[in-house]
Amino acid sequence: MAGKRFLSVLLLVVIFSPGLPGTAAAEVINQARCYDEAGAEIACAGTGQDGDLQAGTAWPSPRFKDNGDGTITDSLSGLAWLKDAGCLGTANLSDAEAEVNGLNSRAAASTCSEYTANYDDWRLPEVRELEGLTNLNAPRQADWLAHAGFVNVQPAAYWSATPAANAYDGWLVEFGAGAVDYAAKSSAHGVWPVRRAKAAPREQEKAKKASLPRFAANGDGTVSDRETGLIWKTGAHPGLTWQEALALANPSGAAPGKAAGWRLPNRRELQSLIDYRRDYPALPPDASLTGIANSYCWSSSTTAASPAQAWAVHPLFGDTRPLDKTAKAAAWLVRPEAPAGSRLPQTSEWLRTPAAETRLPKEVIGASLPRFTPNPDGTITDNLTGLMWLADADCFGKLSWEEAQEAVRRFDSDKSPFICEGYTGSYRDWLLAGTEQLRQLEPPTKTDPVAWLDGQGFKNVRPQGYWTAGESMANIYYAWLFNLRAGEKRSYPKTMKFHAMPYRTAQ
Repeated sequence: MAGKRFLSVLLLVVIFSPGLPGTAAAEVINQARCYDEAGAEIACAGTGQDGDLQAGTAWPSPRFKDNGDGTITDSLSGLAWLKDAGCLGTANLSDAEAEVNGLNSRAAASTCSEYTANYDDWRLPEVRELEGLTNLNAPRQADWLAHAGFVNVQPAAYWSATPAANAYDGWLVEFGAGAVDYAAKSSAHGVWPVRRAKAAPREQEKAKKASLPRFAANGDGTVSDRETGLIWKTGAHPGLTWQEALALANPSGAAPGKAAGWRLPNRRELQSLIDYRRDYPALPPDASLTGIANSYCWSSSTTAASPAQAWAVHPLFGDTRPLDKTAKAAAWLVRPEAPAGSRLPQTSEWLRTPAAETRLPKEVIGASLPRFTPNPDGTITDNLTGLMWLADADCFGKLSWEEAQEAVRRFDSDKSPFICEGYTGSYRDWLLAGTEQLRQLEPPTKTDPVAWLDGQGFKNVRPQGYWTAGESMANIYYAWLFNLRAGEKRSYPKTMKFHAMPYRTAQ
């Protein structure tokens, strides 16, 4: 009892004493991240990157509300989504629409986790609505949405209702890295219904009713977009690397991002110009934008799943995908009409540092508190990072990468098939660890990590590799493996058998 009382008192001191060195603020703080061409993290200030400027309107907090009936409302868009993003499975576009109609007649409702509502206005989302669920600071969109409260979100493509210019194709949004692309309507992809929970935002209603055209040519080589509040240069600069494109946006060396200065647009700003029902170019017919390059155009947004890449949008075809930052693409510069910036939402929630309750200062860890706290339900809390791990580090055995993904998803809803030593918890937000999380388990000194973790309360720690959530961008048949003993990651064929370690954020 004395030890528990001391821990409680110390936590109070850590949370409420501003003078304690290294103590984080009690509230959650937004923190941007920026990267160079090689993918190394750098300071954001003055880079002109998305994480530096954070252009657009901030997201509401909290953004998502669980309605308790198997639906979740997005306060940013006013849309309500089915909480279970996997219950309708995969289908071609025609069958996907039939699946949604089945949900409207409640024929499919029994297969959807927690769904008890009786709505009859479900539909497939438009591509912009589906893309609006992405958080560009998240390496994997499915994992971020799982943290937001959704279940069974697959790191794969989902159908939108938006047809492509080619009548045989439709638009998709992929919830791995977050690409937007088109595919044959006959191909099978995910089905995720949506409905409008409340009236559309007032700004959108005003834009619909406006009598003025959306675009206005200014007669000086620029075009104003009244819908978004952005001014675009009419022509793009081709043949630039990402770093060259960022530098071109600020040739004078002045601080980027000022209202009067040109800059590289973020991904959402570039996408705002795309008319997904058109191609050659995929732009609104009244846009008055000339000199469009027949190549991808750089955004200022790094691809979080692979920081050596950045998001690019093709103005002729409309798709959005990552490119190596050393590749050649075009720079299409933009500036806001007013100092307040555009009316578009920001691309990200911007990575957050955990509150003081879940991340204690290094001065306290090791001096007065142990690094790890074993919990009575078979989990272990890392007092330094705020992450919770299964104590049994070999609960799932050896699995292929796909099997490891599925095991973690299944573990969220039913732990009975697994033999996890000492685990009695009922958490439903487990995620497959990524390289960053596994690297945080390395010992503070050059000792054997396996023996060190065993001594901290973990069980059955394996010296062989553990699958991470990350896929290889160079080869879709490979995924990243992290070796605890060597402290390094390597890519291996997804069919090979290795271990898996799930984690969650301690509350």
